[in-house]
Amino acid sequence: MKTKLITIFFVFFVLVGANANAFEYVGPGKITYLENGWFGEGVALHLDKGTSGCPAMDIDFGIPSDHPSFKEMTALATSAFLASANVELVVDVGNCVFGSRTKILAIRLLK
Repeated sequence: MKTKLITIFFVFFVLVGANANAFEYVGPGKITYLENGWFGEGVALHLDKGTSGCPAMDIDFGIPSDHPSFKEMTALATSAFLASANVELVVDVGNCVFGSRTKILAIRLLK
């Protein structure tokens, strides 16, 4: 009985731990498309690199307007798009925002 209980706790903590840090780095790549969101407040963008996890295309990402760094990330995304600069996205894999896009947590502008 004790062994079964330990096994159940082990499996539970492994599964919970696997979902605790579901962020991923995508890129480096270039932003190829930038628009306001059609299915909610925010900004949608396409990167020439992708990840899976949401029903939208793997290159489709979103920044919801309630993100604490919305203005800063929008400015970085616009600057990178206009300059054709490389960026790296930090995304929340499986967390889908307006239009079923993968949620962006942070943007890194690369030189």
